[in-house]
Amino acid sequence: MTPSVAASATVVTAALLASGSTAVHDREWWGEEAVHAGTDWYGVVTAALEMLVTAGIIEQPEPKTMTTWDGPSWRASAKDYHEQRASRRTSETISRERLAHLRRLMADDSSIDRAWHELEADRTAPKATVDALMFSLRRGINELTQRSTLRRLSTLDEHQLEDVCLRVQAFEQRIAPAWCAADVDLLISAWRKFRGQR
Repeated sequence: MTPSVAASATVVTAALLASGSTAVHDREWWGEEAVHAGTDWYGVVTAALEMLVTAGIIEQPEPKTMTTWDGPSWRASAKDYHEQRASRRTSETISRERLAHLRRLMADDSSIDRAWHELEADRTAPKATVDALMFSLRRGINELTQRSTLRRLSTLDEHQLEDVCLRVQAFEQRIAPAWCAADVDLLISAWRKFRGQR
């Protein structure tokens, strides 16, 4: 214990003994005491408690033996989880076809690049990406020359692409001109080209 903390603790302990108070104080009170003592409040509290224990005024608290994981709420949640799952293993929550595909990608003859591209192909674009793409496509077919538009377009899966194609053809005149079939074909071609480059 440093001399300044020891002195501070002595001041705090003396103040506690003089007041005869056994009340538990909050951080604000300890903060004020720390300002008076010229040290940090945690050091003051720790040192003061050490002095009170040494003087025999208070008893040494028992060490905490129960961890957070031992709490009743965690036990109840874990018990419910295991009861709901019964004897099922984690791998059974994935379809057999998906699991077989993932195991093939983990084979020694499969490269990381191949696995990455195959896994990326299975993903769908978030709604925010689709919305941003639709907003940019309001400007017309020339948007397919913009890098950001092509990047968003390349993240769509086939179902999302189909939805975007239907939506651009159904634009209301007050929002944007509706796309013709030839423009939609260019959109699909751009999707195929840039999706393959991801």
